[in-house]
Amino acid sequence: MWSHSKKGTVTIPAAIRKALALKPGQTVTHRKEGNKIILEFDSDLVRSPPPKPNARKK
Repeated sequence: MWSHSKKGTVTIPAAIRKALALKPGQTVTHRKEGNKIILEFDSDLVRSPPPKPNARKK
């Protein structure tokens, strides 16, 4: 699923890039802790979540 290059980079599958809203060429730091992969984004590259559509007010 993940492909590694000799430079220490990883190619993330398109579905995951889309789910994380990553731009082409955007760098993400990753590390493995046990059986989990931890992704870290630069704080200035992280986007806020999209607004909730048509939330009803009481």
